[in-house]
Amino acid sequence: MDKEDITFESALQQLEQIVELLEKGDLPMEEALKKFEKGVKLAQFCTNKINEIEGKISLLIEKDKGEFLLEEFEYIEEE
Repeated sequence: MDKEDITFESALQQLEQIVELLEKGDLPMEEALKKFEKGVKLAQFCTNKINEIEGKISLLIEKDKGEFLLEEFEYIEEE
């Protein structure tokens, strides 16, 4: 999976397809394991994308007298 060529939406769609396949339980064990591994990578990619986007979100904070101040959303990654 080349992270440069995949969008969040595409990764999420692929992940949903993998989940459906695994839930059916029809796959041979080796193929199921490969799908599971790809699913984990896709889930991690999606999580990273969400975290990246959250870091760019601006928050509107209401000030006194109905004024608004635009502040950058700061994401602090937990390790």
